[in-house]
Amino acid sequence: MMPRAFLLPRAEHLSPEPQLASLAVLEVTANITILALAAEYPELASPEVDLRDPSELRAVADLIELARDLDLTIARYRRAVVERHQRLREEQERDLF
Repeated sequence: MMPRAFLLPRAEHLSPEPQLASLAVLEVTANITILALAAEYPELASPEVDLRDPSELRAVADLIELARDLDLTIARYRRAVVERHQRLREEQERDLF
């Protein structure tokens, strides 16, 4: 997994959408969790790894999967917010004419 750069939200982004602040924290945390667990358990990269031995590997694999799902869900939410803003902008432009 390649490291990803994160842009923190700016005040002008948070004014209309304050929930993006907590989502930025969750997004960064999810990605750091993935990186840290992958560093601690490099054997998870092997397709032959037995997730039952030691038993913590199954829990680690589950945590990584949940962190990835959280990251994807946040990205989907961000896209939905952008789409909502675009629709509102288009509706306002139509109303002007």
